Amino acid sequence: MRVTDSNPSPKGSLKWIQLAVNRFPAYTNNRIEKACSLDPATSIHWVSPVQNDDYAEYRDADFLDRLSITLPGRALSTFWPNLGPQWDGLATTSRDEVLLVEAKANLPEVKSPGTQAGETSRRLIEQSLAEC
Repeated sequence: MRVTDSNPSPKGSLKWIQLAVNRFPAYTNNRIEKACSLDPATSIHWVSPVQNDDYAEYRDADFLDRLSITLPGRALSTFWPNLGPQWDGLATTSRDEVLLVEAKANLPEVKSPGTQAGETSRRLIEQSLAEC
């Protein structure tokens, strides 16, 4: 699923990730490199939420497509429930690493529940993560 917003968001975490990625990428990338202990020679390339893609956010198979990821030997539907996370930000690095970003703009967002998945979906998520 691809969710677009032709104008920057006026508030919240969506606003701040859009500003960070589009207007201040060098600063944003530097902070992420340090937080993730990335090699300083590593560069980050944002593919979402970028202005030239209508600030789109991605979920399910579309986020894999946007990052040029293929799942060898297994369909996404057998690995993760439908309507999985809608990622606030997607990026790749010059070392073929993938960054999946869930932005939080304030403390209530940080303290929000980790999942709204039902029992069946949660079981599939737990089994899939155990494989990694």
